[in-house]
Amino acid sequence: MTLQERSTRGWALALVGAAGIVLGIGATLWWTSRRTTSPARVPQAAQASTTLAGPVTISLALDVLARAGISTEVVQTRSMAMHVHMPGRVEPNAYGQTTIQAVTPGRISAWSAQLGTSVTAGQVLGQLYAPEVAEQERVLLAMRAELDAAHAKLLRTEELVGLGSVSQQELETVRAEHVRHETDIEGARARLRLLGLSANQIAQLTQPSEISAFIDIVSPQSGVVTRRPLNVGQSVETGTELITVADLSTVWIVADAFERDSPLIHVGDLLRVASAAFDGERQTRVSYVDPQVTPETRTVRVRADLPNPDGRLRLGMYVDVDLTTAQSTSGPVVPKAAIQAIGDRQVVYVAVSSAAGKFVEREVRPGAATGDVVQILDGLAAGESVVVEGAFFLRAERDRLGLGR
Repeated sequence: MTLQERSTRGWALALVGAAGIVLGIGATLWWTSRRTTSPARVPQAAQASTTLAGPVTISLALDVLARAGISTEVVQTRSMAMHVHMPGRVEPNAYGQTTIQAVTPGRISAWSAQLGTSVTAGQVLGQLYAPEVAEQERVLLAMRAELDAAHAKLLRTEELVGLGSVSQQELETVRAEHVRHETDIEGARARLRLLGLSANQIAQLTQPSEISAFIDIVSPQSGVVTRRPLNVGQSVETGTELITVADLSTVWIVADAFERDSPLIHVGDLLRVASAAFDGERQTRVSYVDPQVTPETRTVRVRADLPNPDGRLRLGMYVDVDLTTAQSTSGPVVPKAAIQAIGDRQVVYVAVSSAAGKFVEREVRPGAATGDVVQILDGLAAGESVVVEGAFFLRAERDRLGLGR
């Protein structure tokens, strides 16, 4: 091969190589452009679409629809009683609770009742050492002696008037003094009664040796000791709380209703109370609705009396309260299973009548519930078809596809 032939062959090979490089680059650019511009593939099981202004729509293939067990139901209109759900707690019946306070300064000398002790009316719960009691007993005995002397003087004066030795005016003066002594004694008795002595104890006080500075702390009613803040030896002032006795055979159920629900609640409405302390529910009726709204929580206190013969309802216990109002409303209802929670929203899936397997997500506002049925206050109309079985599957597909908010 000559030099000229070798040069011609080299140029030919170079041209072929350059053409191959150009074709490779072109093929690569074409394939990249095709992958970039071609639409993403959507699984055949479910397709969904949404716009910034429109609702989420999910479409299922008919075979997937059957396998998912999705069924729909036509929305019906029904009249339902309105319910209000509230948190509640057990409180003592304030009308059956008594707090004994000190009526004179003194010192606790003994206690026979402890917290949780069941007591009866008239039972001695403790003892208070009160010097003022001894002083009032001394005053009473002195007044009785003065009354005895005044009475004897009155009898002698009446005899002298009969003999003409004393004028009628002197007799009236003696009688007035006698009445004053009787009045002073009644006042002394009243002060001793206020200090805690019984009428029988006061009547038996006839000798100075019977004066005592100790008074009994007596229960005014039957019940359970719920507070006893003081121990033996502690000093008290007038008005100091000594002990509290509560009748727990009936307790108060106090619930907090939201301000927006308060116009629905009235005295006499039915209450159902549920607690972990007993099986099932206990029923009662509203006995009081607070006319004031609590400023801190914007709630209204609702109260009901509930018998507690077995003592299973303990003070401070939390309970669930369901109130059935006297009012009722008529509107569309759906089974509870049809409603799905997405964040703070409640939604249902409405079947599109013109396209089998197509469903539109619709936000709703649930209302009263009875059994497994919920009334819809807004977002749904009677006659529409909603998914009642398989709604969770549609929600899962929605989340899987990352649609909606």
